[in-house]
Amino acid sequence: MEKRRDQQARIESKTRAVVRIKMCLSSGDYSRALDVLRDAAAEFPNDEELSKLEKLAQDGAKRKGEADRLITESQELFAQQKSAKAIQLLREAYDLDKNNALARSILANALIEHAQSIIETDWWQAETMANEALVLNPLHPTAKSIENLILARKKSGSVDDWASQTGQLQASGNLSAALSQIAEGLAVHPREPRLLQIQDAIQSDYSTQRRQARRRDLDDLRRTATEVDAA
Repeated sequence: MEKRRDQQARIESKTRAVVRIKMCLSSGDYSRALDVLRDAAAEFPNDEELSKLEKLAQDGAKRKGEADRLITESQELFAQQKSAKAIQLLREAYDLDKNNALARSILANALIEHAQSIIETDWWQAETMANEALVLNPLHPTAKSIENLILARKKSGSVDDWASQTGQLQASGNLSAALSQIAEGLAVHPREPRLLQIQDAIQSDYSTQRRQARRRDLDDLRRTATEVDAA
């Protein structure tokens, strides 16, 4: 009976340790996770589950170290007025360690600040950056005011602005986004002949693109069926 109680106590002790370790991992506190793992390893040597968690914690600590290095480097680039490169480094830092709250916060702030600085010259890019920031931090305190500024700029955008931004999307092959963009432009400039002409051209390209995709899918199905029959 006493042996069973001891076994139960060990199971509960390990469970508590595993829960604490996983909480540390999910919050990006890898050093704390490793501390808990060291204590747990002394009580449960050669435990397979703890070994796997230790590997995750060590890998996470390495990623966090690299992410912190990129964050530091990005701040130097910001000081040199190289915002685009700095933001790219912050994106890389966040991609390395998505549990890194500091990387997420700094990236969201940098995106919002840069978006605010380019609204008058490139509202489309500003909107893209603001949306990226909102994905990182939906409750960002400045994001709403930035959105309002972008909306006002979009409403005052010329036909040339809308045509240019749509053309960039079309040239990159992102026809779905181009259609959404030109629809917004037509909401600001209803029945504008130039925008309507662009819309017709994109819709034609989009239809062609979808037909080609369906044709490729059918060819793949036929090829698979032929291979199955031949097997």
